[in-house]
Amino acid sequence: MIQYVALLRGINVGGKRKLLMKDLKQLFIKLGFRNIITYIQSGNVIFEYKATSNSTLETSISEAISEQFDYDVPVIVRNKKEWNGLTQSNPFIREDINKLHLILLQDSPPQESISMLNKMKSPNDQFVIGNQHIYLLCHGPFHKTKFTNTSIEKHLKLSATTRNWKTISKINGLMSK
Repeated sequence: MIQYVALLRGINVGGKRKLLMKDLKQLFIKLGFRNIITYIQSGNVIFEYKATSNSTLETSISEAISEQFDYDVPVIVRNKKEWNGLTQSNPFIREDINKLHLILLQDSPPQESISMLNKMKSPNDQFVIGNQHIYLLCHGPFHKTKFTNTSIEKHLKLSATTRNWKTISKINGLMSK
């Protein structure tokens, strides 16, 4: 069994697409996943399953949510090895944890789209683009950044979901060592 983390985008935000974690956990059990741990209401789920591609798991989870709850919810999955690599490679890790964010991408961004993101640079935001993620350092309030999920998805034409570094650290701590 391999440990994975699934990050759901846009549930329980502003009273929309409400999805209780106990109901989400039951759905994961129904899908055959084991040792399921949910963390906060924004849709962070740690689970174990046989070796399977991330994209297969993303599709299975997203389709099951759509079928059971009638919500179209993008899901991004990383296995434990990938997750550990993400958390250990943050180039801004020595900065104030309250300013750090990780944007996870459904796939690798096309090179031509990356130049569009570079045009979004501002004095308040620094970022480093990885293979399927973006490390973001916001010197100003996060709600004022240009790097929202919507703008990232528009420029890269990929699903994206963002977590603050406190959430990333907590998920890291919840995953088995």
